Amino acid sequence: MPPLSSPGPPVSTSPSARSPATAAICGSGRATHHLHAAFFAVRGAGAFAAAGGHPDVELPEPVQICGRRGDVLLAHYLLGHNIGGNYESECTRRALYWRLRIPGHTDRWADCLTDPWHEYDNIRLLYQA
Repeated sequence: MPPLSSPGPPVSTSPSARSPATAAICGSGRATHHLHAAFFAVRGAGAFAAAGGHPDVELPEPVQICGRRGDVLLAHYLLGHNIGGNYESECTRRALYWRLRIPGHTDRWADCLTDPWHEYDNIRLLYQA
């Protein structure tokens, strides 16, 4: 089974495919969501706020991904990520971030930081298969 942290094949890492929409995915395909979960399991969910939303987790070398107009990137919320600059265009670029969650999430958000599949039972089953 391919790593579930991979951003998937539709997005290019080729410099020739660059567009104004770029992002850096840390260690794409190398389970950074599990690195973050392990960090929070040791230090507690409060470490997220204590670090100002940017915990000091040692991550693999980032991999830049390049999207084109209309591309969609679906990524796990614990996947190491960062924005890329809008260097090759005078056009404004826009991004929409949407976090999926199930009812009752606010009562167990801390569990979601230590268990990447806490609210995704069906994906947990696939991952364990």
